[in-house]
Amino acid sequence: MSHYYLNDPNLKSDKRIITYEYYGKELKFYSDLGVFSKNKIDRGTDILLNTLELEGKRVLDLGSGIGVIGVALASRDKMLEVTSTDVNERALALAKENYELNGIKNYSVFKSDGYENIKDSFDLIVLNPPIRAGKQIVDKLVLGAINYLNPNSYIWIVIRKSQGAPSLVTRMEEVYQEVEIVKKKKDYWIIKAR
Repeated sequence: MSHYYLNDPNLKSDKRIITYEYYGKELKFYSDLGVFSKNKIDRGTDILLNTLELEGKRVLDLGSGIGVIGVALASRDKMLEVTSTDVNERALALAKENYELNGIKNYSVFKSDGYENIKDSFDLIVLNPPIRAGKQIVDKLVLGAINYLNPNSYIWIVIRKSQGAPSLVTRMEEVYQEVEIVKKKKDYWIIKAR
């Protein structure tokens, strides 16, 4: 079985376009088999994008998949410098196409397993963590962000209560000075921390 957080070069392709309305703009995204939420923008990402506050200039879309978060934020503010990273090479190729498809110029996309290839620090890190990869991976991504945030900058994440949001908040409180549950909608929690 192939998972969206793994590379499977032998996976068949069934490329398609999905659309997403964000801040009055219709964004288009190439999607394919072997990527997260291949048929539509998932509910958690939508809630996160419509909740988070844009602060600063440099944004990291960590575990970006096909680039939905990065493209959406860059379409909202053309002055942002957005970096999208993922381990899935198919998703990264689609992310590059999606930035271009939506006319976004100020971006970089590259492969990184968590923070392994990230050298910069950011004003905002945004993450819809790969829950199916397991708690250890999620913790590494969420808690590791503290080392890549500029002073007074935030990580924003979305996670379902039923998939461990309460215990993740507890673990975040051990690392971050400030942790806030910004929104609870349906089963989804939007959390920011610095």
